[in-house]
Amino acid sequence: MPDISVIIPAYNAEKYISYCLDSVLNQTFTDFEIICVNDGSKDGTLNLLNEYTKKDSRIKVINQENQGCGYSRNNGYDAANGKYVYFLDSDDAIHPQFLEIMHYFAKIYNADFVCCGMEDNPEKYSKEHYIPENLEYLLTFNPLYYFSRKSKYRVYYPPGIKFYRREFLKNIKFIKASFEDFSHTCEVCAAKPKTIVIKEKLSFYTINNGSVSHSKSKLKQIYDYYAGINRIYEIYSRSELRQEFKYVINNVIPDVLRPQSGFCRRADKSIKKEMYRVFANELKDLYNRGLIHISGNGLKKYLIYRCLIAFMAD
Repeated sequence: MPDISVIIPAYNAEKYISYCLDSVLNQTFTDFEIICVNDGSKDGTLNLLNEYTKKDSRIKVINQENQGCGYSRNNGYDAANGKYVYFLDSDDAIHPQFLEIMHYFAKIYNADFVCCGMEDNPEKYSKEHYIPENLEYLLTFNPLYYFSRKSKYRVYYPPGIKFYRREFLKNIKFIKASFEDFSHTCEVCAAKPKTIVIKEKLSFYTINNGSVSHSKSKLKQIYDYYAGINRIYEIYSRSELRQEFKYVINNVIPDVLRPQSGFCRRADKSIKKEMYRVFANELKDLYNRGLIHISGNGLKKYLIYRCLIAFMAD
């Protein structure tokens, strides 16, 4: 049984998958398996993955019809054997000591959840050698309160910075929609896990213009974000999470609305009006549920959202 299961969903990842896999295979910690979930790729991704399985027996490939990243992560989790699990995007990479450091903190503190910083500038890819016990870190049982951009120790949404005790995630699954990472992170935080937040940036993000986040605007993006917000509402509207719910309204929901507004602005003329109409209907529903406040969005955004509701919603 490997100690760590690294789960990598891949869809049309031919351009980046070698960069991603090589960063895992070059880890200083070696007791791991890699579960690659090929999500119906139409390029050469599957061929590349099969070649890697011949090079290293720790790599396994699950081949499925296209079902989305959330479904792929869940399938990878179900096939995992490690005591710990780590979800890595197929176009990202990790520091050579990433698994060593995350495993060290998870084991020493018997943590459910360990996360670190993320670097989005490839030129700053660091190969510095770290002594784990010398790294700056924070221990908390309420990681939700470290979503703030002002936090010295920050919990981000992307899965590539998060390391979990596998048993802890047993009942926490990714929703089957795009942008599944923010609702999953919120659900993790609602469970009040014993969490270590490491300040150092050990994960490296690639700005991939072909990814869902950076692809051409389409209606599905608005619907998928809406599905994620509804999942968060289901979780945090429980009476025992009333205080955390206030934080979500002022810090999480505004972060989730911001990219949707951008998708609408950048949409082609042929669908722009419909994009705004769908977004306005989402805003109307969220406003009626008390999820849109001036304090979280700022006066300018708040007024824009109210105007969209007034003039674009059904």
